[in-house]
Amino acid sequence: MEAETLIPFSLQPRKCLLVGDTKQLPATVISQPAENMGYGRSMMHRILEDCNGPFHMLTMQYRMHPHIRQWPSKQFYNNQLIDGENIRTRVSPFPTLLSKAHQPYAFINTSGQEGSAGNSYSNVNEAKLIVSFVEYLVKTHKLNPAANIGIISFYAGQVELLRRLMQQKNLNPRVNTVDGFQGDENDIIIISFVRSNARNAVGFLRDFRRLNVGITRGRHAVIMFGNQETLSADKNLRNLIQHLASQKLIYQQQEFEKTLVTAPAPVAVAAVKKIESIPEVTKKPVQGGSLPSNYKTEQCRHFKKGNCDQGEKCNFAHGKDDTKKQIKPKLKAHVVAKNTAIDEPKPKKQPIPIAVSAKSKKNCTFFAQGNCKKGEACNMTHAPKV
Repeated sequence: MEAETLIPFSLQPRKCLLVGDTKQLPATVISQPAENMGYGRSMMHRILEDCNGPFHMLTMQYRMHPHIRQWPSKQFYNNQLIDGENIRTRVSPFPTLLSKAHQPYAFINTSGQEGSAGNSYSNVNEAKLIVSFVEYLVKTHKLNPAANIGIISFYAGQVELLRRLMQQKNLNPRVNTVDGFQGDENDIIIISFVRSNARNAVGFLRDFRRLNVGITRGRHAVIMFGNQETLSADKNLRNLIQHLASQKLIYQQQEFEKTLVTAPAPVAVAAVKKIESIPEVTKKPVQGGSLPSNYKTEQCRHFKKGNCDQGEKCNFAHGKDDTKKQIKPKLKAHVVAKNTAIDEPKPKKQPIPIAVSAKSKKNCTFFAQGNCKKGEACNMTHAPKV
């Protein structure tokens, strides 16, 4: 017996009740010689598996979507698991959230190679693809990654890489190893298998108990990322991949990436209003440019100040009666319109002056000096009064 079990037996109990699951993770054994001697097996494992002792199995499950439950029930529990009433009547909180390639069960066949990460392994290509998937869920479907998404990897090196990449994108889903996730669950579980090599070595992915824990953590969706060829070297993983293939739930990386197309960002309403409210610059004639229309629509500001020297040739109105008069063609305006910026307010409309005549009330300075050459055509007053 393991040394720890001797402690409660020292109290000489009359009965001993063992509760657990021998198909899930055992205690961690650091010493390989101790593991080889069988110390990685619990007392419950010895009684059930080695001695075929009697037991009562709880078969009702209250967590997983039926499609997620199907394979582990068949592979590890002799097809005995059944769905609770809450599963049969449960409505997904996001029925149209994910495409066919994303729910409720899918395997993405990745093409990147693994790399060493200290005493562990990581897979950069796989990690970046997972980050893109989480970004897609957040941007397109407004998911809260901390509340709805859990990411599981079998290697601590991949966990550290995923956490770092998520931080760079300001994303905060829970990322942990399989051992750290045992007993927990989430709406959407993403699994990173990491291993991808020419030797088809899968390391301790061969431990079916780790696999069983990983794929049974999701309530509504379990999306797995891994290299199909490498993982098929293990009989349990190969069985899982064959099951997914029979359900047409295996997607190639390029095919999967096409599903991560986010909707275009909506244009801000305020920006649209600004653009629509830009005053038309062509309403004012530009020096040397074409006239906006054939009629005078605005008052001459120089006439208001008493110094317009264009007279009837002016493209702007000289008083109320002058408004809407037809403009003579091929004339240049003496006022240059500014190219109004988007954020610059519209110029205020000037009040229309009530003009008693086409002449300004301002005295002509040239007439006062005796050298006005315009005579009666001059727009200035050649006398003390108009």
